[in-house]
Amino acid sequence: FVKDSQSGAAGLTLLALSSLSSVLSGYLYGLTLANNGSDATNDIDVAAGSCIDSTNAVPMALSALTKRLDAGWAAGTNQGMRNSAVAITDTTYHIYAVCKAAGADPDIYAHTSATVATVITAMQAESGGSAYLYARRIGSIMRSTTIRAFTQAGDEFLWTASPVQDYLSDPGNDNAASLTVTTPGGIVTTAILQHAIQDVTPSAATYGLISSLATTDVAPSSVRHNAFVYGSATMAAIPNGSVAEIRVRTDTSSAVRRRVTGRTADHTQIVNTVGYIDTRGRLA
Repeated sequence: FVKDSQSGAAGLTLLALSSLSSVLSGYLYGLTLANNGSDATNDIDVAAGSCIDSTNAVPMALSALTKRLDAGWAAGTNQGMRNSAVAITDTTYHIYAVCKAAGADPDIYAHTSATVATVITAMQAESGGSAYLYARRIGSIMRSTTIRAFTQAGDEFLWTASPVQDYLSDPGNDNAASLTVTTPGGIVTTAILQHAIQDVTPSAATYGLISSLATTDVAPSSVRHNAFVYGSATMAAIPNGSVAEIRVRTDTSSAVRRRVTGRTADHTQIVNTVGYIDTRGRLA
């Protein structure tokens, strides 16, 4: 509400929704995702919260509810959330808040597409879904036989179990190579990684670098690395070399770049995924 500055009247005038939506661009509060305690294999709990749709036009508010990935979408809590036109599979599922005109009847929908227009078309094809016009991605989950266990705090998603080992190998050479890490596909995230170089008998300095494919490929060096092994008697007593926790932007295929300098046959490069940062459309 604002004061009428033209007339000087003390009355208040309601802001038009179109003006309000520009202030709420990207707005997302609550709607935190969690593995369901009764059926963690298939179900997701969504906390109460609110958001604005992907076009920044329509706010929607949701009560807490539980949705099932192993069933086609149906409105309401303890009902299905999956795009019913496609069988359940091991992949990334993007979780959307959806609503009808003016934010009516908000609910949750899961689809493998990260494109909102595709999701709305699929939602409208659901039984009882034809009136749904708006959607907003609020997070993403990964399924491999079961929904991978995670914990969310704001934009940060951490894998509940031990970090996922995505690479454990002799790199073979000093050339750059793409590496797929365990983060949701179809979207750009910031992967939270552990990176180490192992050399049981170090004889020369070896440097490792994990970087984003969005950046220029450069060779690791003493001033440009995020894991290393120094060739010295002191370092020989620490076979794993250094272990760094780093954050690297992925592409939409969950890929980053790995590279070493000074590699020999007894080197092993190790990359584990701890979790990822997903801003979920808040910033763009």
